[in-house]
Amino acid sequence: MKVCPELLHYYPTNTYIESVAEEGASPELVYSMIGSACIVPLLRYNSKDGGVIMPYNRLKQILEKHGRNNLIPDLKLPLVALYGRTRDHVSLRDKTVSSQEVRSALYKDFELASKTTGNFLMKSEDGRLIIEIQLKENVPASGDLKERWEKLFSSLADTEVRLMPYYEFKQALIVNYEKKFRHI
Repeated sequence: MKVCPELLHYYPTNTYIESVAEEGASPELVYSMIGSACIVPLLRYNSKDGGVIMPYNRLKQILEKHGRNNLIPDLKLPLVALYGRTRDHVSLRDKTVSSQEVRSALYKDFELASKTTGNFLMKSEDGRLIIEIQLKENVPASGDLKERWEKLFSSLADTEVRLMPYYEFKQALIVNYEKKFRHI
């Protein structure tokens, strides 16, 4: 499954962004904060986000080609196409599944998505993809919900979904402002 990137403008006078790829790996974004307002400059910080730099004119060409001139931004600055974490994935017997692919599938069905907090954990057990999904408060786990989610995830891999009541999904209940929630 191909994940649609987020497109973000940035000011090259304040932020220098590189898309760096080690041999055989996906490109990762490396940031240097160089603006005069920076008290302590951040130099060559690798966020471990996958992405590429897209010049404004390249985006304009793509949108014009598809007849979507109404989406061409007025701000004529470069963009970053952000694909998400490069290392948040699970290796199965015959493929790799990223957290971005799971997140995209999780929100594919609006009715199902409205029953979850959006928090999930994924892992591999015996070559099978296991996804634990945190349900919203007062949403009961049911066989119907489990089957519907497993059907959505079936395009990714052989999947087992484990629905977790809100207060039983302990990983998301821990508040830690220094690190992002881990999906793996």
